[in-house]
Amino acid sequence: MQQNADLQFPERIRGTNMRRLMATLCQVGYFKNKRLEEISLEELVEEPSEPNDTVDVDRFLNIDESERQEEEVFFPNLLEEEEEEIPVKTMKKKKVSFTRRKWTVAEEEEIKKRFAGFLARDKCPGQKDVEKVMTQSKKYGGLLHARPRDNIKKKVSCMLVKARKNNNNL
Repeated sequence: MQQNADLQFPERIRGTNMRRLMATLCQVGYFKNKRLEEISLEELVEEPSEPNDTVDVDRFLNIDESERQEEEVFFPNLLEEEEEEIPVKTMKKKKVSFTRRKWTVAEEEEIKKRFAGFLARDKCPGQKDVEKVMTQSKKYGGLLHARPRDNIKKKVSCMLVKARKNNNNL
């Protein structure tokens, strides 16, 4: 069908452009015998209600050159139109980077002091336990309250794992 259209670049015809062309041809067929002043907006927007109202697409494709007049059929310039719209990718917000803050000796000593019961039982503290220790640390002027709750819990967990490894090596 692309070669029959007698176009300069028939390989550029795609489904999207072909649908646009056929829609234009169908609109031309509806208003063939009317002047521009006689066509109303309602007629342009209105969809055909009966099957007889639809234009035979095959008829437009097989029109002889003698039957077609230049002003009757309008062929849009398909090469100027874009084939398909390319969606624009939205940029993701960059995560705020931070540098790792090492645990000081004083903080580790406070963890050993405040979580002594958990370390002795070889049990990791829960969220409420960590929050309770953080409030105690703040009340008594400690350093742990400045750290995030999750980091404190992870540090206690790592201390438990190290203690288990040391006990297994002996």
